[in-house]
Amino acid sequence: MGLVLLNCRRLDLSQFYLQGGKTKCEGYLKGYSGRRKGWWKMEQPKLASLFATYLSCRSFTNKSVEIKSRAVKYFVELFGDIEPENITYNHAEDYVNFLRKERKAGAVNAYLRNIKPFFVWLVRRGHTKSNPFEQIRLLPEDKIYRPPYSGDELARLIKVADLRMKVITLLALCSSMRRTEILNLVVKDIYFDRSCILINPKEETETTWRWTIKNHQHAFVPMPETIELPGETVNLHNLIVQLIETLPAKQPYLCLKAQHYEVNMRLKAEGRLTDERRLTPWLRFSNDFKRLCKRATIESKSLKDLRATFATTLAESNYPLTKTQKAMRHKSPQTTANYYIQHDQCKIINEVNELSQNYYVTTVP
Repeated sequence: MGLVLLNCRRLDLSQFYLQGGKTKCEGYLKGYSGRRKGWWKMEQPKLASLFATYLSCRSFTNKSVEIKSRAVKYFVELFGDIEPENITYNHAEDYVNFLRKERKAGAVNAYLRNIKPFFVWLVRRGHTKSNPFEQIRLLPEDKIYRPPYSGDELARLIKVADLRMKVITLLALCSSMRRTEILNLVVKDIYFDRSCILINPKEETETTWRWTIKNHQHAFVPMPETIELPGETVNLHNLIVQLIETLPAKQPYLCLKAQHYEVNMRLKAEGRLTDERRLTPWLRFSNDFKRLCKRATIESKSLKDLRATFATTLAESNYPLTKTQKAMRHKSPQTTANYYIQHDQCKIINEVNELSQNYYVTTVP
C-alpha cells in the first residue's frame, strides 16, 4: 500500500488512507476543482449516510431504530438520497401527503414523530440551515372515549383474578405503573415501611437483564397498604408478601411467572434476548389481561386504562394537574390532561342536566 501522488499543492494527501490507488473516503471527494483554484471540493454527505451517523450517536432501542429507519426509507424512496441542504418545506409537505394516502392519522403521526428529531439533529450538526419539518404539524386524530374503570368493575376484576393478576392490577391502579415497569419490578425495589416502590433501571447481572425506564426518569411511586373497593377492603401489602413467598429461590422479579423468567434468562445466556423481551418479558400479557376482563364481564378495557383511572380519580378529587402529571411521570401536564384524564361523560351529562333544571326553576320568572 502506498500513497498515490497527485498534482495538487494545497491538499495534504497524507491524511487519507489509500488502498489500490483509491481512497477510503471516496464518495466524499467530488474531484479537482480546477488548476486556478487549486483545491479539492468535498462532496456533501447524503441523507442515508447521515442517518446512519445519527443512529450511531444515539442509544435507541431496536424498536425505535426500526420505525425511524422506515420513516427515512419512505422519504428517500420518494425523493431520492439527496443532500439535506436541498430539502425544503415542499418536500416535507409532499412526504406527509404521501404517507396519508394509505395510512391513518395515528400511523402518519408516528412517522413524523420519528423523522422530525433527525432533521433537528441535521440542523444542529450544520448539515442544513433550516428544518423543513419545523412547520409541519401532526394530523388530528380521532380520540375514542374510553371511560375509566368503575368501582364495580374493579371489584369484579379483583374477584376473578389470581394472586399475581391481583397485584399487577392494583399496582397499575394505585401506583400508576406502566406494564413494562410492573413486569420488570424486582423485590428489592419495594419499600413496605415507606409504602412506596422505586422505579429504576436494571443492569445485566446473574439474575437480571438490562432494562431502561421510559424517559429515563427514576421515581418513587405510591404503594398504599389498603384499597377500598365496593364491598371489600383489599390489603395490597399482604398480597405482595404472599406473591413473594411463591417466587422461585433465584427469581427477583415480582410479577413474572417462573416460565417467563426462565425463558428470558436462557435467551440472555445465549445472547438472543431482544429489546421486546426486555420490555415485556411476559409476551402475551395483553391477551391474558383481556381474558381476565372477559371473565369479569368488562369489555374493551386494558391495563393502560387503569392508569387513566388513576389520573381521573385524582382529577375528580380536585388534585392539582401539575401534581397529577408528576405522579403519572409525564413530561407535560398536557399529556396527562389530553390522554389520561377521562371524566365520566354520563356523570357530566347528569350534572349539567340537573344544573340547567335548577337554574331555570330558580332564576326564570
